[in-house]
Amino acid sequence: MKDGSVTDYSTQIAIPDCGYALMNIPYGEFYEAEGVSGVDGVTSATKSKTRAGNLAAGTYHKDPEGSDISGITFPVFVSDMSVLEGLTQVTDDASLSITVTLRGQESTTVYEGSDSLFENADHA
Repeated sequence: MKDGSVTDYSTQIAIPDCGYALMNIPYGEFYEAEGVSGVDGVTSATKSKTRAGNLAAGTYHKDPEGSDISGITFPVFVSDMSVLEGLTQVTDDASLSITVTLRGQESTTVYEGSDSLFENADHA
């Protein structure tokens, strides 16, 4: 503006009515939407594999002990974003540290933002 005033655009930005969101979807629900029924969680002989992001990429688990792989983290189209109210929302500020021992080596991985969906609830 020529007079040196500043316009506050923050109040003029609307939250979209629809869009895409990354969501933790249990295996049964994910495959049922594809026409396959009877699919359940995945288990591993060792709990460390479940919690190691490089070995279970694209999946998530609810149990911090790593007893199973609960489902898949997948982008979904949401026609009305208000339906997400009340569900766990993971933001860019979220952070999660997981320490595992694989082959006798202990390592800690820090998951930030959407990557922290890795150890979160169904439908987060």
